[in-house]
Amino acid sequence: MLKKKLKISLTYQAPVSVTFVIVSVIFFALDYFFLEPKSLSYILKAPVAAGGDFPFELKNPVSYARLLLHLTGAAGSASFIPSMMIILLLGQGIEEYYGSAVTFLMIALNSLMSGVLSACFCTTAESSAAPLVLMYILLTAFMSFSKRKLPVSSVLVLVFFTVGEIVYGNPDGVIGIIVHFSGGLCGCLLAFLAAPKKRGDSAGRKPPSAANGNAAERNSGSSDETVVGTLKF
Repeated sequence: MLKKKLKISLTYQAPVSVTFVIVSVIFFALDYFFLEPKSLSYILKAPVAAGGDFPFELKNPVSYARLLLHLTGAAGSASFIPSMMIILLLGQGIEEYYGSAVTFLMIALNSLMSGVLSACFCTTAESSAAPLVLMYILLTAFMSFSKRKLPVSSVLVLVFFTVGEIVYGNPDGVIGIIVHFSGGLCGCLLAFLAAPKKRGDSAGRKPPSAANGNAAERNSGSSDETVVGTLKF
């Protein structure tokens, strides 16, 4: 009897979200296990207003780096691990819907706006992916809301996130929570301007290039995924 071989392809889907998590985990491991304790905090903390612990300085290049890198930092393992899990779980659907390029721009805008708002109004520097987690939750809800549906699960996740921000506290209190929400909402702005990647032609016709695609693309179901490796059993 011939044995059927099970072939499993390891794909690198949601490249932006997965890469963000990998970079964040590397920074987390370096900061907590390999380098001097909190040695990366100077770069991975959001800049704050004058008088704070890490104030924004116009002539300091590190201040500009912190505007974009603070989302990859971690206040602690208790909040870091759940945040990375949510980003991985929701990232694939978001990148399939909007595309990886738009997702990357939304993350950059989210980080920039939350960093700028922190530099203007906050006094305690913070490293957290909370604005990005909120943006992913909202984008997932928008994807269903565009079909005139609002999943109860998305509403509950948003409620739990808000309660967590309030119960576990924010170093800057209400102002810090508002900064997180504002950064997440600013990141979502591109979702209203960019056409969803999966939106089909109104007449239901496919372009000739899609109709004449090679067999590999048709069998894989998606031409945007990168095959990392193959396991055979």
